[in-house]
Amino acid sequence: MRRTTLTGPRLGPLFTESLDRLFDLPALAAPPVRPLETRETDVEYQVRCELPGFRPDEVDVQLTADVLTIRARTTPPAGGQTSPEDWPRRPQQVQQAVRFERPIQADQVQAELSHGVLTVRLPKSQAARPRRIEVRSDGGANPPSLEHRPEQPEQQG
Repeated sequence: MRRTTLTGPRLGPLFTESLDRLFDLPALAAPPVRPLETRETDVEYQVRCELPGFRPDEVDVQLTADVLTIRARTTPPAGGQTSPEDWPRRPQQVQQAVRFERPIQADQVQAELSHGVLTVRLPKSQAARPRRIEVRSDGGANPPSLEHRPEQPEQQG
């Protein structure tokens, strides 16, 4: 059996980058969980997530049925240099999801990244919004009592 040992320039940049990732311990862990702040009003949900260091083009926000998923991943600069000396922004990845109890108007969802904070506004569907129901009177002066029931004849059997 022939054994091949890869050393020196034969390794190539892909293998070297894989080794760099292997020994970058934070990269071995699951993507960090950023706390989500979720608020609910009568007309919408509001979700805020801190994403410092991310640009809008590095953030992916998706709504599938009743689940909002936020993914963010920094991209290395052109040229592929990812060493700390060449690029102060270390590669980062974040993923978070939240499920909503009420239906969302998917075509009206808005997301904005400002000063490192992502804000997503998710309007509730019209059917899910609370609706005030007007109570009318039939004009009767003496409303019927709930305790009053017409007598029913006893059945003999």
